[in-house]
Amino acid sequence: MRRLIPLIFIVTACIFMQLMFPFVSFAQGSFANSNQSDSVPDWTQASFSSVGAIDSTAEVSYGNFYRAWKAGDMVSDVLTLEDISPQFASEQLTIGDINTATGQDWLQQSVGSFDLLAQQRVDELVNVVPNLGDFQVVDVLPLESLFSNSSADLSDATVAEALDQDPLLNSLKLDSLGDELNTFSISEIPNVEMTPLESLNGWESATVSEVPGLSNVPFMAMPNFLDATLGIVARIDMVWGKTEDHRQNTVSGSNQSGFKVPCSEGGKLVEPEAGDKCAYIELDDLEDKGRPIQGSFEGKQWISGKYHEVQGGFGSLKNTPSPLGYTLGFEPTGRHPFGDLFKVVVWEPDETSDRTSFRMFFRWCTYSPGEGRTCTPYNQMAAPFFTQPVNSYVYIGPLDGQGGASAAPSREKVAAAFNLSSRNGAGRPSFWLLF
Repeated sequence: MRRLIPLIFIVTACIFMQLMFPFVSFAQGSFANSNQSDSVPDWTQASFSSVGAIDSTAEVSYGNFYRAWKAGDMVSDVLTLEDISPQFASEQLTIGDINTATGQDWLQQSVGSFDLLAQQRVDELVNVVPNLGDFQVVDVLPLESLFSNSSADLSDATVAEALDQDPLLNSLKLDSLGDELNTFSISEIPNVEMTPLESLNGWESATVSEVPGLSNVPFMAMPNFLDATLGIVARIDMVWGKTEDHRQNTVSGSNQSGFKVPCSEGGKLVEPEAGDKCAYIELDDLEDKGRPIQGSFEGKQWISGKYHEVQGGFGSLKNTPSPLGYTLGFEPTGRHPFGDLFKVVVWEPDETSDRTSFRMFFRWCTYSPGEGRTCTPYNQMAAPFFTQPVNSYVYIGPLDGQGGASAAPSREKVAAAFNLSSRNGAGRPSFWLLF
């Protein structure tokens, strides 16, 4: 039952967001890691696999904390489950949950592709995989091969009986099979699909890419993401280049400065000597009626973090040097529609093409004795996220007390924008009204 409840939440979140965002197919755009230039940047399916390659080489070291990455690395190769735990709690997932969230069968991947599983001791597996000890050794093919050198007669033994008969088997690890491990599928370990990742020893240091399918799980299907669905969507009305200035009606900033930081009066310009000022996208309500009928969100400005930086980070790591060239203690202005794991930044609003690129920026956090949690600004690592044109829809996320006075669009506005009935129609359950 404990595993069933999070799974229900995940499925509900996926259904909820798919019902809420059918509009993304109305405008062309692309995720950075898409092979199709005209593919639709469906926010409901945004995942680590949607993110482009990291574009810089750097490292950060603080006490026992160390991370290093190279240009060309994927974000999922660098971030660990411990890194993403506070926001996404992905360690609560099982491979079965990942199958459900992605619609793919990751159990058919080889055991060798699942490093975290392969590094477990046999006695650890028996303790965390439901009823594994009750299966016959001959029915668990990876263990049958692993036990093949035992002097005990295990032909009719269960896994638990085999460990009693030959205690040396307890400390064996699957990865001692070497390349042979690639000949076994994960499904050949019964019930492993019901085992939470957090039950596996050393889950904290496993990277996202080391867990089959985890990179493909939509952010909105992660266990901790449900509260963030109470956010808003806006239409990109216009894009403005870097010569703009004195923009006061913003919805961008940082956790430290709030999310209505003006440009250039608030924060700092990144390269004022180059004449760069306040590039931004201008947003609109969903009703798209123009200025004669103005809603609460019309004219809001999301400033580009390529040209405008704001205060960020806290504690001892606040003044960690930025490999990306931002000022000590500063980060690109932006928003957190998917939570605090990363920051979504408007990058280059292009007036000639009427398209805007977005990037994803990351920070690092650790715990310092006597200080507690400390984090760098979101200025350490970046990767391309997606590109969208004017008149497409963008997920803004929640607007709290720091994010401006705008409210989420009404049910009627959403229904009108997406050509939907504002009442609960067939196949459209009432929980979509939470938006």
